[in-house]
Amino acid sequence: SDRPDKYGPDGPYYSMSGRDITWALWSGYDDENEWDKYYDLMQCKPLEERDRRFQGLMSWWAFFEQEYGEPVGRLEVYDREWELPPPPVVQDLCV
Repeated sequence: SDRPDKYGPDGPYYSMSGRDITWALWSGYDDENEWDKYYDLMQCKPLEERDRRFQGLMSWWAFFEQEYGEPVGRLEVYDREWELPPPPVVQDLCV
């Protein structure tokens, strides 16, 4: 992000700087232990769940882009995303 007030050393999200939170947003487990985990999310089953989770992820993406600007880079791990393992089954946190 180009927002040092948020992601700089004195910002509230400094701990997220340089980290990938895709899995945390996808799974709903937004704990630091869920950052920097990489899966091929297209392999999620069932398809209805995959589509629902992608909608949520894209909502977050749109929010972050509007609030903080465009991403400043792309992680190399996603250049061959199809070689990543499928995501583990995730339990819904809201029932």
